[in-house]
Formats: sequence, C-alpha cells, structure tokens
Amino acid sequence: MPFRIPEHIEIRDVAGNAVAFLSPDTDGLKECWVDIELNHSSTLTFSLPKQSAKWAYISSNFRIIANGREYAILNPDAITDTRDGKKLFGKVSANECWNLLRKEFVTVSNDPASANPPWSAVIILSGGVAAGGYAQGSAGSAFTYLLQGTEWSVGVVDVSGTHDLENEKESILANINKVQEIWGGILLWDSLNKTVSLRDESLWQEYKGFQIRYAKNLKHIERTIDNDIVTRLYPFGADDLDISTVNGGELYLENFQSANNIYEDIYTNQDITTPQELKDKGTEVLDKLSKPRNNYRVEMVDIRSLPEWNHEDLSVGDMADVIDDDVGIDARARIIRHKYNVFQPWLCELEIGDPIEKLDSILSDSRNAAEYIKRILRPNAGVGNILKGIINTLATEINDSRGSYTLVDGVSTWFERDIEGELTGSLLRITPEGLIISSDGGQTWELAISGSGGVNASVMRTGLLSASVVQVGADTTFESGYDPTLISPDKVNPYFEKDLKCWSASYSGENPNELTLGSIISGVGSWGSKVWEHTGDRRIFYREAIPINTSKAYKGRFKVRQTVNSSVAGTSRTYAGVVCLDANYQYIIYRWFIANSQTITVANGWKIFDGIISGEGTAINTFPAGTKYVRPVFLINYQSGDGTAQADGLEFFDVTEANDAQNNLDSHSGLQSPHNLPSYCKMQSDGFKVFDSSDNLRCHMGQYVAGKYGIKIIDGEIYATTFQSGAEGATDYVQIGSGWQPVRIVKDDVEQLIIFSDNIWGAFIEWSHPDYGRMGLINTFNDALGRGLRLSAEDNYTAGRTLLLDANFVQTNSSYVYLDYYMGDVDVTVWGNFYVTDYKDCMVETVNYGTRFLTARESPEVKFIDEGKAQLTQGQCRINIDPIFIDCVEPDTITTPWLIQLTPYADINIYVAEIGVNYIIVQERTGGTSDVPFAWSLSAFRKGFTERFRTRDEDDLLTSDWEDTITEGI
Repeated sequence: MPFRIPEHIEIRDVAGNAVAFLSPDTDGLKECWVDIELNHSSTLTFSLPKQSAKWAYISSNFRIIANGREYAILNPDAITDTRDGKKLFGKVSANECWNLLRKEFVTVSNDPASANPPWSAVIILSGGVAAGGYAQGSAGSAFTYLLQGTEWSVGVVDVSGTHDLENEKESILANINKVQEIWGGILLWDSLNKTVSLRDESLWQEYKGFQIRYAKNLKHIERTIDNDIVTRLYPFGADDLDISTVNGGELYLENFQSANNIYEDIYTNQDITTPQELKDKGTEVLDKLSKPRNNYRVEMVDIRSLPEWNHEDLSVGDMADVIDDDVGIDARARIIRHKYNVFQPWLCELEIGDPIEKLDSILSDSRNAAEYIKRILRPNAGVGNILKGIINTLATEINDSRGSYTLVDGVSTWFERDIEGELTGSLLRITPEGLIISSDGGQTWELAISGSGGVNASVMRTGLLSASVVQVGADTTFESGYDPTLISPDKVNPYFEKDLKCWSASYSGENPNELTLGSIISGVGSWGSKVWEHTGDRRIFYREAIPINTSKAYKGRFKVRQTVNSSVAGTSRTYAGVVCLDANYQYIIYRWFIANSQTITVANGWKIFDGIISGEGTAINTFPAGTKYVRPVFLINYQSGDGTAQADGLEFFDVTEANDAQNNLDSHSGLQSPHNLPSYCKMQSDGFKVFDSSDNLRCHMGQYVAGKYGIKIIDGEIYATTFQSGAEGATDYVQIGSGWQPVRIVKDDVEQLIIFSDNIWGAFIEWSHPDYGRMGLINTFNDALGRGLRLSAEDNYTAGRTLLLDANFVQTNSSYVYLDYYMGDVDVTVWGNFYVTDYKDCMVETVNYGTRFLTARESPEVKFIDEGKAQLTQGQCRINIDPIFIDCVEPDTITTPWLIQLTPYADINIYVAEIGVNYIIVQERTGGTSDVPFAWSLSAFRKGFTERFRTRDEDDLLTSDWEDTITEGI
C-alpha cells in the first residue's frame, strides 16, 4: 500500500465507534510522536491546547488510533501541563493497548493433578493438556491458555521448543513476556485486530526492499560493535542444575565461530528445571554471545512521502539494508526501534541490528540477579517500581515581564510580540535535538536544524551552499547565465576529499580538465583528511566557475605548509585568490586578495591566510568591471622553486550579511543615539557596552566598577552551556550546567553535592562526604506508599545512614505521618514528651476480622499498670511485685498511692490486707479459708512523674485550685 501522511489521529469509544478526530490544522495538535521498540514498548505522545473541547475524550474511557495502532491512556504520567507563551498545552502520553493486559490476571492449569489452582496461579506443563491446536509444551499452547477470556487471540507462533511455564501473582502481560523469555523469538502485537504473535528470529526475516543509504535518506549513523565474546559457557538452572547428564558429562558448551581462544562465562536461569531445556537455552545464548553484535542508530529523512518513494514499506521487525560506502557499512539487519513524527514522518530515528547487552547483566551476575528478584522484588511489588516512581520531569519556566521566553524541560522558546504585546506566532525553539523556527505558533516549522547537521527549510538563501545532495524542483530559478545542469557533483568540494576531481591546472573555458599533477596524501589534513602535495612551482584552479555579484562581499581562506624548503632563496612564495572571468568564461585578471607573495618555510608549519573581496575597482581586494565568474586559485613555490608544499583546502564563500552586521556595529560605535534601532553597542575604555533604544545600559563587559572586572547584565538574561565559579582549573567550585548533573558543588576535586536532572530519571539531590562517599539524597517516589518526596540518609539504595533532625521544634503540616522501613519494620524511640491529639492505636492483623485498632488507656496522671492472676490458699495470698516494675514507679505513699483492684473468681469477699515495699497481701473477709483464684491490677505513678493534667507549655503542677472550686459550699 502506498505510504500516506495521515490527516488526523482518531479517538474511539470502548465499543469501537469514532467520536473525535485530532489534527494539527484544526485542533492545534503538535509534537505527535510514535515510538515503537521491538519486544519492549510502543508509545504515542502529543500536545493539545488546554482550551480544546476534545479534552473530554482524552481519558481511559477512550482509545486513540494512530497509524494502524490502538493506544490507551492508563499510565501514571499520562497527562502533563506545559506553557508555550500564553498558550497552555497538555502533553499526552499513551501506551499501545496491549499494555492493558498488565491490568488483567489469569488462573489456569493444564495439569489434571492441579485441576483447581489458587487464584492467579499459572501452571502450564509440557506434559499437560495442549490447547489451541498447538503441541504440548509449545509457546502457542501457552499463549492460548493465557489469552482465554480476553479480547486477544493467538496470531502466528513459529518458535520451537518444549518448556514449562509456572508463575503466580503475575499479570497476563508479565506471563506473555515470560513465554517470550523462555521460548525465545520476537513478540509482535496487532492492537487493532487484537492478536499477539511470537516469531522465530531465524525463520521470520521479512524483507521488503527498504534501504537506508547515504545520499538518499541517511543523515547520521552510529554503529556500536559489542566484541565482548564468550566461547565457552557454563549453564546452570534451578538449584544449581547443570547439563552434564545430557552433554557427555561436560558442564560447558563451546562455540568458536568468531574466535579460537577460550573465553569462559556462566549463564544462570532459575526458571529452568530440566537438563535438556537448560542445554537448549544455553546453546541459544552462546550462539549470540560467541560473535560480535552490531547495532546501528540511524537518523534519516523518511522520503516515503515523496511520490517516487511512497511504494517503500517500513515496519518494526522488518529486515532493512544499511549502506554507507564512506564508512564501510553494507549490512542487512532487523529494525528494532522506530521513532517518528506522525504528521512529519520525515523526522525519524531508527535502531537496527542486535540490542547491545552487557554480558555481566545476563552471565556471571545472573544468579545473584535472579535470587534478588525472587527474594526482594516479588514479595514487595512496590520496590520494582521505585526508580520509575522517582522519575518526574523537572520543569522550570522563566519569563521576562512580557513572557517572551520560556525554558521548560530543557527546551528554550523565544516568542515574537507586536507593539501591543500580543504574540505574532513567530517563534524560535532550541531543544537538545536541534533548532526550529515557526511563524504560526509552532504548528508547522519553516526551518528545522538537527544536532547532527540536518536542515529542513521551506526557503533557504545563501551565498554558498555546500551539501552532498541538493534536490530542486521545477519552480527553481537560477541567475542569468548559470546552468545547473553543467555542474558536476564531483567538483563541489573546496578541499581534497574527492581527490583531484574538483581541481584543474587550467582556468580556461567552462569545463576545464581534471587535475593530473601532484599527489593526494591521506590522514594529515585538518579541514579534510586529505591534502594535495606537489614539488616545484605550480598554479592550481578550482574546476567550478562560481557566479558572483560584484556588489556582494566574499571571503577566501587558504591553508598551506612547506614540507621541503626550496634550495634557492626567495622561491617559496605563496599566492591565493581568484581568477576573474567574464560571462563567456574568458580571463580578465588575477586578484591575490587572500595571500599575496607570502614566503613560508618548513619552520612555519601550517599557515592559514584569509581576505575579503568586494565591489568593483582596480585594487587587489575588488573585482574588475565585467566579472561574472571566478575560479579560486593558489600558487606555490613561486618563482621556479624546487621545494615541496601541501595544500589542505581553499575556501570561497559569501559573507555579505556578516559584513553588513559588522559595518552596522562600527557605525554606532561612540554614538549617543541608537537611530531607532532596538539596541546598539559601544567600545569604550572601560569595556564593551550594549544600550537599549532608550539609551539605558543593559550589558557591560569589562571594568563595570572600579577594580572589578566581569560581565554585568541589567534586567536581562545570561545563557550558557556551563557556569563555574573560581579560576580555570580550580579544585573548589560550584558548577551550573545542563544534562545529567546540572548543579555540582566540588571541594578539593571531590563532588559533595549534586543535583541530578534527566527526562527519564527526573530530578534528585545527592550529598556526599569527601572521605565517606554518598551520605543521602532527596528524590521523588511513586510506589505503594503513594506519590511524594523522600529524604533518604543512605550510601546507596540498600545501605542506610543516620538521619538527624536537629531543631528546637519540628512540625509537619500533613494529615498523615507514616514511619516505615520499606523492607521491614521500624522502631521509634522518643526521648522526652510525646503528645498526641488523636488516638494512640495499636494496629493488629486479625485472622477473621482483618486489620483492627486497639487504643491505649489514658489517665490524668502518668501511671504504669501491672496485673496478673493469683490464688488464695486457706483464704490468704502474698503477691510479690516484679522488681523491674518496682524500679519504674513511685513507692506507695499518701501522695503517690498504689491503687489495687481485686476480682475473685468465686462468690467470696477479698481485700488488700497489707501493702509492702515490693509486695501486697490479699485475704478473704470474715476469716474465710477459701482456695479460689482471683485477678489483680496495680496502678502506680511513673517514677518522677507525679503531675496531673499537664499542658504542653507547663511543666510545674497546676495551681488553679480547681479542687477548691468543686468543693466550695460543701
């Protein structure tokens, strides 16, 4: 099917009915990106103005259809609000709807002996009943069981192997990923037709002829080669299971397909319980690890929107050709990631090849990793998402008094305003990926420049355009007398990267012959890797005749060195400039405006000469009348020298605008009036100054105060990649920059405080000690405890340090305070008074009634209580009080009496006959001689605490005479 750019994305209700459409033209939709990664994720992101009525459809109750995929909004960071000038936007992030299977659980068993498994148990045995028409123990049979009762069905499953799948308390999606991990292969989701397939990597290699080729669509390519090779692998399974019983007694497997030496490592998979299954998996892993793994990260221009290329097809999982002759890449590999703009699909990135994996993540440390996951992550579901929960985007918005600039998530935007202060729609935006300019508020972009050098523009005006490929259309016009069909691509190069194809020994005519003199030396140039070398006197011309306008200014630069001096003095002179030609390419005169009779020797090394030529006249830096074309030219070893020289390149380009800007600056130097310009500059004895149109000083670089040198900005901003205090090379400094560590405080070259910021990890602050390393951090969290800010005293994510809050008064303005250690219990000790305005409860987990709360007993005095059960013998009982209790309470006195309660378990009367220092005696009344049990309770003042009804701010006994008030009149 021919490739088409969609006009909109579609929103449907859960029944599949279309309820709304979103497009850049009608809804202001922008930054609409799809990012698909094989075996991993598929996301859709876009921004929509907050005033749009269609926000009513942006919720978990609806589905979004984009480029043949269905997406659902059900992730924690689904919607974030941002500002673009006066406009408020909501950024939407949606996952492909197969992610909803993480919200569903299945209970299944194909084992007749386990006909009624517990909830969420998955027991799919290789010897059990097969399903879906697939063989016993196959991935297709496992998928059939897992998808029963859902809206999803099995697509194509062609991976081989017979394995068991046993799991518990895992979602359907987690179990499907487990199948892919055990059986291998590539997971493919069709979210519109609701099917999931598992394809064998060696069998499924869909190739549709798609090529990524330099000079066609390739802008930037990066190849990563993982040469961490293993030739001998020791596989181990559950409980240290090995393969010796099915491998001739040997514990290891070998594969020498890429190396002859023995490089050993260990592979562990705790989920494998049979030797043959372990050997099959080990063989599969070793096949990948025993050879180099290539990964290509590609930035390209997707030209399928052009009529001549819209027959090409591209899907994640397909095989594609990557061709770049200059870097020696000609490979066919699998597309494993595709990120692209839905409405501007020519903006895209691809990842092709094998995902680069660190061997220590799947080999030697795999046993510890598996044990950690089973012991820690599985019992604590929130722990697995701690890092993800920490991640929140740190957004900073900086506005001047009229809001013409914003900095949000590391993206800078400048807005143009009219005289009334209203936005005109023109804006400039700088992102980590490049620069873009728009005149309609960002809905479309007239100019886009990527960080790798790619340029997309609706109009481009330049004096000299240097590009590998330039596409022009039928409406393109050219200067009179200029025929672009006569330009050879081989000649468009001011250096020597095309060897001698761009150069000639003659200026004669329209198309002089290719240079055949001298030789090309590789690897010694700096403008280009190649230089031209020649011995003796020689004059060399650029083959291309360059059309010029004598009213413009042109700059030339020439880089040259002498490697062997001439034997005759005065014969190592160098010239560089242009030969001027008329409309018929006939010679007029030379203009040596770049270098004119410059003597160079070996001792000078590389020399760079430059100059500017402009206007008509007879001077060396002007064009003669009638000049229509020029050919750059240089001359070495003049005159009749026998030395050897090397030329690195000869540049010639239009600098009219730069010259005009400099002339404008010079014309305002020293003036008191800005002549209605928005700003002007002055160079004075105390430095460089910038004034606004009202003659107010806005910037001063130099000595802005007597004895002080620096830059002073008045009511303005400073932007830079990095700010750092102290002298260059200092070991004590504060650094503010961008990227992963935007703020750093360093003492003696040791980082002591770092603020981290990242669009994946969010932001957190880390403190360190120069001798003991990290001491703690502040970060965000989103886990079983909710969302919030966490202050941690720790040297890593598992080892804790002491957190000391040292203050006269600590107050938390929150409705809930929770003390807990996320991997266990925590003890709380209070040295001093403990005040509670609500319940003091003990939380008890009961067998039959869930969580229950039991409240502490309260009293006006601070008392301790001891109690127990005793028995009368012949009507009498002595109770010895616990000596530890005695040591904690006041003695029995008139002011601190012990209060004793007695409860007999028979129809008798008992009383306290005696209270001793550490005992009490209980007797039956009227001389009774019963032998019956009874319960007793003793309440006594805590030692040193005899107050009654204390207030928070009063430590002395109350002196309000409240007793007298109550007893008055009695």
